[in-house]
Parts: sequence; C-alpha cells; structure tokens
Amino acid sequence: MQRLSVDAVETVPHLMGANSNRRPISRAVEGMDFAMVFFELQPGEAFSGAPHKHLNQEELFYVSEGTATWTLKEGPGTEAETVTIGPNELIHFHEDDIYQQGTNDSDDVVRAISIGSPGARHEWEQALGLVDCPECGAETVHTFRPTDDAEDRRMPAPEHMLIECRDCGNQL
Repeated sequence: MQRLSVDAVETVPHLMGANSNRRPISRAVEGMDFAMVFFELQPGEAFSGAPHKHLNQEELFYVSEGTATWTLKEGPGTEAETVTIGPNELIHFHEDDIYQQGTNDSDDVVRAISIGSPGARHEWEQALGLVDCPECGAETVHTFRPTDDAEDRRMPAPEHMLIECRDCGNQL
C-alpha cells in the first residue's frame, strides 16, 4: 500500500510546453501498470502540444472541474470536430483511434485526470501528431521519437525528442 497526495507529485510540464501544472502520478506510484496524470489547465492551456494519437495506448480523460474542449480529426486535411466535456464527464480514445487534442478554451481552470493503458512509459515512436510542416507548407503527420542519444527512450527529455514529417522528412 502506498498513500500519496497529488500535491506531493512533482509538476512536469508537457515536453512541448502545452501546460504548466501537469503531475504524472504514475511516476510517483511504485509498480503502476497504467499511466495516470493530474492536470490543472489555465485558460488557453492544453493537455498536449499538438493533435496526436497513440498507436499502442488507449487514453481516458475525466474532467472533475471546468470545461475542456477536444478537437478531433481523422487525419491531415480532414474536417475537425469539437467535443466539449464538462465536470464529471469522460472521453475515451482507443489506441490508433483518432487524432485528438484537449484544450481549456474557457475562462475558468480545468482540473482533470488522464489514464492510459499500457503504462506511462510506452514507446514514443508510436505517437503520431498533426503538425504544420514548414517544409511541406501543409498539415502533415509527424512522428515523435527519441533521438539516438536519449538515455530514457520511453520518456525522453524534450531536448532528446525528434519530431519528423512523414511526408518530406523535415525535422523540427
């Protein structure tokens, strides 16, 4: 048994700077086989840095306070759909489901928890994001993967992440 306060978990901002109060609970709990992260999003902040999907992890988001808005897309160049999730509501994404990004578009704080399975340290090579490529000039699928010198290939530090356009090979 391990007892822990969320406030005792170190704040680790998203590697792309999308939020300021992100607490990866599963890093602080010994032996957890799933990912769990507490978020407190200020107006304008996001759960992640870009629309993305995980090819090998499903995600569940529970909003306990405030209203979060998810932008959903089938792929590059497709029409975006938005879904709003309020207090005590959930949104679930199957692995390889749809490109998604949750944001706080309101004037109030959003408090939420995300749960991912398998665990917090899944292979980042399997994360795909939709990013405007400066080389192609269009929204394209980019892979997110650790650089060759990354010490932790499962949860690399931001300076050890490589974002690469699948269409032209441009690296960000």
